[in-house]
This record gives sequence, C-alpha cells and structure tokens, in this order.
Amino acid sequence: MGIKRRSRRGALLDIEFEKLHHMYVTCGLSEREIGTWFDVESYVVKRELGRLGIPRREFEYPTGPQCSAWRGDDCAYGGFHTRVRNLRGKPSECEYCGTTDPDACYDWANLTGNYADIYDYVRLCRRCHKRQHAGHISVDDLIAISRAGNVATESF
Repeated sequence: MGIKRRSRRGALLDIEFEKLHHMYVTCGLSEREIGTWFDVESYVVKRELGRLGIPRREFEYPTGPQCSAWRGDDCAYGGFHTRVRNLRGKPSECEYCGTTDPDACYDWANLTGNYADIYDYVRLCRRCHKRQHAGHISVDDLIAISRAGNVATESF
C-alpha cells in the first residue's frame, strides 16, 4: 500500500511502506537523505514515518570530548556543575544533615575549589549549602564526611 503525495515539483509521489521502512530502518538513511531520494522535504518523510507507524530513531547527542561544544577544564562555573549532575546524577539527600525530604532542594557543593574534579563535590540540601557559604559549616567537616561515605572514591 503506497502513500500518494505531490513532490516539490508537483509530480505524484508514491511512497511504499516497505521501501520507506527499508531505507530508514534497515539502511539507516536519515529523513533528509530519504527526502532527497523521493524529491520531498524531510518534514514530509517525518510525517509519513508517523502515519505508517514506523518508529523514529532516537538521536543520542554526543557528550564529553566527542561533543563539538566541549571545553574541557576551560568551561564556566555552571558547566562544571552540569557535568557533575550529568555524571553523578541529581542529588536527593544531604550528606551533612542526612535529610532526604523529597520537597527539599539539593545541590552539588564544591569542596576545595577544584571544579574540574567531579569527585570534589558533596551532596547538600540548600539549607546546609547556604550555611557552608556563610562559614557555619567547615570544608574540613564536609571533606571528612564525604571520605567517610566513600563519595570521593565512588565510581559512577
């Protein structure tokens, strides 16, 4: 069973399920490449994939050094925290006070200022994080807690 559509130049187009499935799934052609083959825009191919029930491929964005935007140790403050969150996950407990309240906010707090080291961070609730910045919680206490919990040597 074919799908009849008009191409950019007005010619009648017949896209068969088997051919589209073979090109997209088996051969691994992109929507743009298939569109070039049938002389239609890639959005037409995308629409036909949905109408025919052919599942679209999930695109995996490159991360780390494979990403074109990778800046290594030259990234900004927020980039280091994003890297920690991506590699170690979103914190859901405080290593200082031990709270696990699901309604509380949790942060990755850097211990020594070495932002590039993803193991130089400790999980803190927002309250303890603010207390750390205010000087009420010493960095030495946090380092001792993180080492006791093997956070610094944990592999992720």
